[in-house]
Amino acid sequence: MAINFPNSPSNGQVFTSGGRSYEYNSAAGVWNRKEQAAATVPSDVSDLTDTTNVIPADISDLTDTGGVLGSGGATVYADMAALIAATGMSNGDLALVTANNQMYIYKAAAWFLIATVTNAAPSSISGVNAAYYLAKDGTPTVITAASTDPEGFDITWSYAVTSGSLGTTATVSQNENVFTITPGTNDPADVGTFELTFSVTDGVSTESAAATFTLAFITEFADINGTLSESTYYTMPGSGYNMNCVALNPSGTKGLVGTAHSQNRIWTFECSTGWDFGTAVRTQTDSATSLSGGTQSGNGIKSMFVNPDGDKIWMQQAYSKDIWYNTMTTPWDASTMPGSWTLAYSPSYFGQQNANSLWGDTFFWHDEGYNFYTLQMAGTNSEYAVHWYTVSSQWDLSTKTYQGKQTFNAGSPSGAGIQTGFISNTGNKIIVLKTANTGDDKLVQLNLSTQFDPRTNDPGVTEFDLQSGNSWSNRNGIWPDWQGGNRFAWCQRGSHTIRTVSIT
Repeated sequence: MAINFPNSPSNGQVFTSGGRSYEYNSAAGVWNRKEQAAATVPSDVSDLTDTTNVIPADISDLTDTGGVLGSGGATVYADMAALIAATGMSNGDLALVTANNQMYIYKAAAWFLIATVTNAAPSSISGVNAAYYLAKDGTPTVITAASTDPEGFDITWSYAVTSGSLGTTATVSQNENVFTITPGTNDPADVGTFELTFSVTDGVSTESAAATFTLAFITEFADINGTLSESTYYTMPGSGYNMNCVALNPSGTKGLVGTAHSQNRIWTFECSTGWDFGTAVRTQTDSATSLSGGTQSGNGIKSMFVNPDGDKIWMQQAYSKDIWYNTMTTPWDASTMPGSWTLAYSPSYFGQQNANSLWGDTFFWHDEGYNFYTLQMAGTNSEYAVHWYTVSSQWDLSTKTYQGKQTFNAGSPSGAGIQTGFISNTGNKIIVLKTANTGDDKLVQLNLSTQFDPRTNDPGVTEFDLQSGNSWSNRNGIWPDWQGGNRFAWCQRGSHTIRTVSIT
């Protein structure tokens, strides 16, 4: 049975329970057991009976609901002051001081430290990415989380929905540290985004890792080996404004265009009909970027990227290849950018081939911004390369980690370079534009067997010759219709135009 000690005892007060007596020590704040007088032991052990009920029938009945006797033979003290004030100890007595989690043993009239009581938390969880994009055909995403306990104790895994809801978007099953997320297949009923937090505990401490899951029934971008045809185009007013890059909102009704060379201009235009540049009107005429080094010869705007919401913009300078970041308080309106830009990164930071003349565009994965890519125009042995980075914080280049690159030879013609490109919303295709001074321009398609990873290009490079029956030269700044998946916009510098190309 449990022992219920008196409340507010006085020093020296004696309390008896179950045939055992305890004396209160107010200085130490503990009840000390009083030794009983030795009993006369019968000559015949069979005569040893407990007529006064001083020995509990079950030693487990001796419990300490007040938490003052400790466990395992140790007396518990709140702090070092209580330990020092304790009296009546014998050699071999043990004490646990909760303030510093340390164990002591009493010997030769003094306390000696014997151990620090620790239970380190399990290691940080690995094997869980920040974001996952579920397969629209219902193929499960399997996550094998990993963690270890420093002391070797058993650990227990769990998960919780911490943002959004599963609904019909997905189901989750668990087998210890293996989590299987199976998406729905009904378009559009099952579309959705939710967050799961995976946790592991050793019974004392817990580690967690969160991940977002998105199911969207996205149309894969068409293969570039189809028939390409230009339709409407828009010519920028004024003279000398070579168009180097363009970005459009998802519906193709609002866009930004960047100028080449030292002009450093980003202008806003609108289309009354989406992706029909024949209906385009420039709505804002002069948004100077005012960047460091802007007066350098040729240091205009080489490439530009805008997130789908239209409030974040990155601009790459033509000469230095530095990437600058800004925001728009009104989405897709360059006139609402603050005057000051922030340097997001410089290619020389990457430790790759970084001569200024050898870098092409930089672009993100459009949907969520956790993957971005830089193009190496040329280099040793005329090598093209797509360099891949991931960021741990959405759209934040300062959190980048270099993952690797995919290289391929330039081939013909001599002097060609890859200038601009994009990755499809499914993460399964990268398409880049290869240009040459001879006008022998080509589109190059990389088919990725592992989502977002250009190193898994399979079965190889597919090229489409833009000169087959077309006079398409000096193209740059490709921007796809991610929603429709069968057209893109690009700039033609010499004629100062923005054009739409359809794939059939």
